[in-house]
Amino acid sequence: FLLLEVVRQSALAILWQLRAGSFQPVGVEVRFGAGQPFPPIRLELPDGTAALVGGKIDRVDGARAHGKECVRIVDYKTGGREFDFAGVLNGLTLQLPLYLRAAGEGGKLRAGLYYMPVYQPTISDAEEDLASAVIDAFRLKGLSLSEPAVLRLGETGLDGESSVLAGVRLGGEEAAGSVCSAREMESLLELAVNRAERTLEEMLAGGTAASPAARGRGKDPCRYCDYGSVCRFDPGVPGCSARRYGTIRQKEFFELLERGGAHELDE
Repeated sequence: FLLLEVVRQSALAILWQLRAGSFQPVGVEVRFGAGQPFPPIRLELPDGTAALVGGKIDRVDGARAHGKECVRIVDYKTGGREFDFAGVLNGLTLQLPLYLRAAGEGGKLRAGLYYMPVYQPTISDAEEDLASAVIDAFRLKGLSLSEPAVLRLGETGLDGESSVLAGVRLGGEEAAGSVCSAREMESLLELAVNRAERTLEEMLAGGTAASPAARGRGKDPCRYCDYGSVCRFDPGVPGCSARRYGTIRQKEFFELLERGGAHELDE
């Protein structure tokens, strides 16, 4: 029963979000790669060779603004998830930016990249407006292009805090919160490709160290991994320690990219 209720609640939330604006799904479980609806991502290596990366995107939405095609990508997560700028910086959470990189090829305007929670929200009985509380629980979490016309594709007539996009506010023609400029969006995607290239280079060089990473102390980096018996990582053994990385705010993240650029950050 609980699983059916999760599906029902999530489906209703998706319908509400789509009806709130102009974006409509152009594909679900959409593949990118050689011979697929969206092209592969090309990773360049220092020796001049290249690799083509493919994958599958949960959902790609499309709309038009000022005569230009806009795309956004949505990835479903059970329990929900926040967009992790530090994870991108450390090469650990590249999924969303790489998906948007692939879906936005061909001159499309990359409007946003989001996680959507798929779960049964817990709403307090003290809530005066239960319907609004449920809608709020399913808001898309990620990063949006700050252009007002693009934001209103996601929520027609948006003025104030968005009911669709978590952390997004629009007052008149001024956007704030989880938004960025087109230049910043492209710098994020460039960094994701750079980090993927660095990871591929390390793999081809024979890097096989069991070196899990987690954000902050007290987090188990191997909690959802099925290969513990293969890598034999054991924090109780001397020399076995997880890499810990902190957090970085959105503003600090883009300031860092502005100062150094994706490739210079490795130096």
